[in-house]
Amino acid sequence: MKLFIDDSGRHREVEVSRPCTVLDALQAERIDIQATCGGVGKCGRCQVLVRDEEGLSYRLACMTQVSNGMEVVVP
Repeated sequence: MKLFIDDSGRHREVEVSRPCTVLDALQAERIDIQATCGGVGKCGRCQVLVRDEEGLSYRLACMTQVSNGMEVVVP
């Protein structure tokens, strides 16, 4: 699956080989993103802007599964 990431103006295209959350994919790319709750959806600090087949919306990276062609903007 391809994931497109905009991190502070740097654009990346990442190949994700297994099902994972956006948080997992960002951390694997060494992108600094806060997840003080450990990725269980309680703190809300990992909020990112996502564009996918469902549209454009803010979501928690730890609760969002990567889908092919998804675009993610990291604040």
